[in-house]
Amino acid sequence: ILNFPKFINLKKAFKYLEDKIYKLIKTFKYLDFRKYNVLNTIKKIKIRSNRFLFYHVPLSIIFFGLLYILIPAFFTYDKSAIEKIICSSNNLKCTIKGKVSYNLFPTPRLKLKDLKINITSSKVNLFNAYDTSLKLSIKNLLAKEKHKIKKIIINDFESNVNLKKLKNYNSIFKKKISLIPLVFINGKIALYDNKNYLTTITDANIIVKLLKDYSEFNLNGKFLNDNININFNNEIDNNKPITKIELKMKEANFYTKISFLDLKKNIKNKNFLIKKNNNKISGIFD
Repeated sequence: ILNFPKFINLKKAFKYLEDKIYKLIKTFKYLDFRKYNVLNTIKKIKIRSNRFLFYHVPLSIIFFGLLYILIPAFFTYDKSAIEKIICSSNNLKCTIKGKVSYNLFPTPRLKLKDLKINITSSKVNLFNAYDTSLKLSIKNLLAKEKHKIKKIIINDFESNVNLKKLKNYNSIFKKKISLIPLVFINGKIALYDNKNYLTTITDANIIVKLLKDYSEFNLNGKFLNDNININFNNEIDNNKPITKIELKMKEANFYTKISFLDLKKNIKNKNFLIKKNNNKISGIFD
């Protein structure tokens, strides 16, 4: 049995605590919090007269914001993991020959040097890109494994297309590459007839969208001293794949459009339209 000093009266002590707790509960019961609006209280603070709030708080926000987007620069990035993200389809193979670095200007992104993409089924070189950017989402920058790519921008690229073997490029559109938007800027597309060089589309800018039931390929560039636009899209309508191809040449005032039902064994419902100046011809073709 504990022997407390005689001057400690436990009964009075508990009574004192009980009275204090009761008064505290009673105070909260009749307290009207609507009179104590936090926003109104903040508005009454004269921020400009308080140097700490006026200078240090904004500077702290800027400092920690810059620190947040700067920390990924110290990470080490695995090239093979990035190659799988870009070429998520088995039909394509990516190879990064240059270095991978992090850049926070103008937005957080990964910079790749010397990216090469091949079509694995036919061993055809699709293109070489000397400067590629993977734009990152601002979320989860501090966790490298949680980085989310919003867009892939491929700048300064070169591509060789053999017009005699266009079937080799069909595998790109048959199986979707990625849901990540692809943008190609300032490139050159050389056209060949087997080994015979034909011409080059310069200043080529391309936007590629490869979704589940929809594919789109849009190209703008310079061709034979004219502005050329080529739009290819393939969509599933009532479980039927419909392909449309449009070509425009501004200076020549030339336009053509082809649409057809692209089935596995054959092509049906083939229509075409050709316009040159004020002349127009349309029909079906086999």
